[in-house]
Amino acid sequence: NKTPLGDFFDAAAPGLALAIAIGNVGAFLGGQALGALSNVPWAIEIAETARHPVQLYDAVAGLIILAVLFLIRYRPWSGFSFWLFVALYGASRLLLEVFRAGPILIGDGYLAVQVFALAAMLVALAVMAYNFSNNLVKTDSETL
Repeated sequence: NKTPLGDFFDAAAPGLALAIAIGNVGAFLGGQALGALSNVPWAIEIAETARHPVQLYDAVAGLIILAVLFLIRYRPWSGFSFWLFVALYGASRLLLEVFRAGPILIGDGYLAVQVFALAAMLVALAVMAYNFSNNLVKTDSETL
């Protein structure tokens, strides 16, 4: 239908955030993607072992991202909501990955998901900075 790609991805961003929340609740109920061993008061017992409820942490992060996407009505350019989603989700994975059991390590012991999350965040922030600077140049040239 000749919908601009940025508008399409902007429309998909809230759905992706909701899918993250729902998927992680399902992972929690199914006992998948276990958290690391823990002694925090809210730890959950799985096979007589206390673990971080990392799936619930991720579900809450997805709901927070969804709320941010709905609350921020500022759309300076097409695709802004999508890149904001990528940056926020990358930040959440960067922070929450340390609570997972048996993470995949690469290189000298770096968590693979954190490396990819950091890369996604940097790309999203670079795209956002580029688009903001282009809008600033257009705005300045329009006022002259």
